[in-house]
Amino acid sequence: MKKIVLSLLASNILINAISPTVAFASEQPTSVISTLTSHNSSSEEKNYLRLENGDEIVTKIGTENLVEFRITEDGEEFDLVFNFEKGEVTVDDKVYNMEEYLSAINGEGSIKETVTLIEPLRFSQSEESALAPTLENSPNISIMAILPTTGYNPLVNYGTYRQINMKIGFATAALTAIAAFVFKGNAKLSQAFVSSALQRAVEAGIIASTTDYFFSDVYYIKRQATHPTAVGAVKETREPYTLIQNTRVYGSTATWYFWSVNPY
Repeated sequence: MKKIVLSLLASNILINAISPTVAFASEQPTSVISTLTSHNSSSEEKNYLRLENGDEIVTKIGTENLVEFRITEDGEEFDLVFNFEKGEVTVDDKVYNMEEYLSAINGEGSIKETVTLIEPLRFSQSEESALAPTLENSPNISIMAILPTTGYNPLVNYGTYRQINMKIGFATAALTAIAAFVFKGNAKLSQAFVSSALQRAVEAGIIASTTDYFFSDVYYIKRQATHPTAVGAVKETREPYTLIQNTRVYGSTATWYFWSVNPY
């Protein structure tokens, strides 16, 4: 497979909270009630993706700070957890530094194969489940309230977030990394974004085929709005893009609605 690393010049782009690994805004645990408004399938269908090679990705938890997948790769099932608060990734109960994990999966091989190249920090003690959001953690919100999807205040831009040198391709490891960073675990949105970026890379002569992959920084623009009457209701959009020959290639903007006592 042809490997080409793009050299990116993005000095004119506003970047908030950039780090060598993942840049995320600090946010109280929230409860995601609805994912993409343009997607009308059942919750189970939204959270499931089967790839052409037979691998399967199931999203179990998808929030700002915690994304948990159930992966079937090469016929083997295991959990894959991105903990952005701690900067860690858990693969089948072994915890790794997130920066080292993202570097490892830029090579060839499955997730299980590539993590053998790095040392785990420890074995998981299932502390991730404690970060899973619940409405009960927000005492000012009634769990009987109906989450509105209209009537929000104007969206406010809360910055552009970047993950440097991501592998953009259809491998399970690459798709889940982008899904966790940009799309709160939604692997289908990740696949659509990657497909668009690969097609543009082919047109630009960066890669020969959409079955190849390339490396580039991945960004998303985050916007949020509160509701004037439904206290704690939040609308959030994320507009993803990458750079191909210094040109922004955007993906579809994703929208979420959720309850939070401190959305920003």
